Amino acid sequence: MKKLILLTLALLINGCSNPSNPSNPSNPSNPSNPSNPSNPSNPSNPSNPSNPSNPSNPSNPSNPSISFNDTFYSFKICNINGKCRSNKARSDKDQYFFENFDPPNDEFYLKRNKEGYVLYYKNIYNEDVLMGWANSNILSENNETLILDINKVFLTMGGVDFLLTGDNSNPVQSRNYKKGLYFLNDNYDKNPYYQKQEIKFTKEEDGSMLLDCKAYMQNKTVKEQFAGIFYNECSDKSKVYFKKI
Repeated sequence: MKKLILLTLALLINGCSNPSNPSNPSNPSNPSNPSNPSNPSNPSNPSNPSNPSNPSNPSNPSNPSISFNDTFYSFKICNINGKCRSNKARSDKDQYFFENFDPPNDEFYLKRNKEGYVLYYKNIYNEDVLMGWANSNILSENNETLILDINKVFLTMGGVDFLLTGDNSNPVQSRNYKKGLYFLNDNYDKNPYYQKQEIKFTKEEDGSMLLDCKAYMQNKTVKEQFAGIFYNECSDKSKVYFKKI
């Protein structure tokens, strides 16, 4: 009798550990197996938030909170003392643009597209004005934050060698450089430079977004080169607010 019980237990244990047993977690047909498409943790499962077909996924075009025409502008920048200046996005025939010293402060646009976001910037220095753009990858996006990553920046206005040597005698030859204008649809790409930057925004209740300057200044390349798209504002501990236009 004792031998019979032991034999029965052995068979049961062997059956449960058999990969072909549906109740075995390692069996692909077992719903608890992560490789099973019916498992919610499986990226191919439509109910998984990371699945692009899931409406809650920010990359899904059906997500009502996302529009691929969304454009944000740095409408307000406040200094460390809390004094704020208001900026107004400027356009001509529905095309947004930057102008050299008008206004005489930094400006930024953030435009949503199917791949992620494109960041446009205008940085003012005593000797020159630099403008440009960069494609970004979305590292994370939810109802509270947006985190972007860029590796390559394209200079579209200003001295080609200004960031390296301070020389502004060799201007970037973009379309309207002689007029001191840069239209956002002119994705001039002849003067790239590489600088890895991670950029974090906090989403406010009123729909605006606040640049996280503290996190930005932790970028290794920004600290080592004393330069970056948001270096001017973040090194002064300013607060940069974006809103949809």
